[in-house]
Amino acid sequence: MSNSLIGRMRSRVSLKKESDSPSNVFSNTTTYKQVKDVWGELVSVSGRSYYTVRNLLDTTSHTLTIRFDASLSNTGKVDHVVYCGRMFKISTSQIFDERNRFIIFQLEEMGQESSYVS
Repeated sequence: MSNSLIGRMRSRVSLKKESDSPSNVFSNTTTYKQVKDVWGELVSVSGRSYYTVRNLLDTTSHTLTIRFDASLSNTGKVDHVVYCGRMFKISTSQIFDERNRFIIFQLEEMGQESSYVS
């Protein structure tokens, strides 16, 4: 990966944080707070590969690469991505090459955003 990757960042995505708020005595309502809109490269991967020897389940369906942002480098700052009405859950994130140029997110597709908005 190099600076030429920046030119391939053509997908406008919304980064969101999940939060629960009490709706009545015995239930919570899940809401998704907008954290930031960024440009990135969203790529579909082979996805849903199963590693049966250790019973690990990898459900990565996409990877998202964005430019490094110090406000997003903290774990737990964002946990969902929305692109064209599709919701993705962030499985893992890593700072590429430890040079603070790009952040790579491994994503799991959850479905349409409208089914997750309360």
